[in-house]
Amino acid sequence: MHNLCAECGKPLLVRYDLKRAAASLMRESLPGRGPDLWRYREVLPVENDENIVTLGEG
Repeated sequence: MHNLCAECGKPLLVRYDLKRAAASLMRESLPGRGPDLWRYREVLPVENDENIVTLGEG
């Protein structure tokens, strides 16, 4: 995982597209999703589902 800039050593910041997430992430849908952090998939910084790794967190 990369969390620091290779050039300056400062923390990397995630940019969220909250308008896009709001179009598909509805509060009413959360109870029907799994109990892990992936229930918030729309706002997690993973572009390709093949890059998702889980350790059974939740």
